[in-house]
Amino acid sequence: MTNHVSASRVRLRLLAGSLLVLAVSGCALLPRPDDGTPPADARAPVRIALVEGVYENIDPSFWVDGDPRRGYALFLNTWVYLDLDLQADAVPVEVRLYDFLGNFWTLSVDLASLSAGDPLGGWIRLRDHHMSDNGAMLPLRGMRLQAELDDGSTVSAPVAFPPPGASTADERFLVSEEYRGELTGEHAFALARAEIVAVDLDAERLRVVTGPVDRRATNGQVVLLAADRSLVGETEEFYNDVSREPRPLLNGGTRFRTSEENLVDVELAAVAWRSGRSPDDVRYVYVKLRDGGQFAFTEQSRSYLHLSRSALHPVRRSAP
Repeated sequence: MTNHVSASRVRLRLLAGSLLVLAVSGCALLPRPDDGTPPADARAPVRIALVEGVYENIDPSFWVDGDPRRGYALFLNTWVYLDLDLQADAVPVEVRLYDFLGNFWTLSVDLASLSAGDPLGGWIRLRDHHMSDNGAMLPLRGMRLQAELDDGSTVSAPVAFPPPGASTADERFLVSEEYRGELTGEHAFALARAEIVAVDLDAERLRVVTGPVDRRATNGQVVLLAADRSLVGETEEFYNDVSREPRPLLNGGTRFRTSEENLVDVELAAVAWRSGRSPDDVRYVYVKLRDGGQFAFTEQSRSYLHLSRSALHPVRRSAP
């Protein structure tokens, strides 16, 4: 959907501290010439300064019946930062993200509502039915971002994202568990969803048993939902992102197990409950995993590029 752009000219100058959105997104690769000179559009009145994105591998049960997203498995969340010249006569009226087949998504543009450093886009889940009927494949490389200006000119930049647990890669496609097509060396698997084996909720504790987890997962948490899939609460993340030490709720304080079951055991008092919510509201739980090891021990330690959400598991309540 494209929004009307106000005639007022807006100047957005990016600050170093604004290059992450909620400190959870990963940067796209915007190639620069080998001689270190800026891209050709750097002198344009509108410059694509930064593109960020997060891929999500979501089990279809995450969505309620009738939700159009329920038939899809992979989603790409995209943010776009623009650097605008206050004196220029042209401003963006539309921003599109193209895959290498020419398919595109249109990101909303409303310059009047932006503050300095804000991105276009936001937590927008983009899904693709051109590559796979059930949205089980998305592009990683060969994409292009294009901003159309109100004077008819365009500004564009190449976009590419690495697969889970990596900083660079040659893979062109990301596929999920639902993908049934031919696999080649150009395909990378999305961060696998955890498989919940059992859930037990009593008056004091929540216990969740999962199967082995993807070796590329570096953190995660258990999320508690109401019957309508609204958020009730969530546990602490399994690891301290700075020290990389596992917290006691995960396997008694030991790391993810990639070849045997995992146990998450947490007191209900330690769960972060949404305002007005309680354990009585819980009907489902799921496990959220993420990558991000490439950011460990840096100022971006909470950042990641890939996320997975397990199937929803109904809660069985223990007798008092």
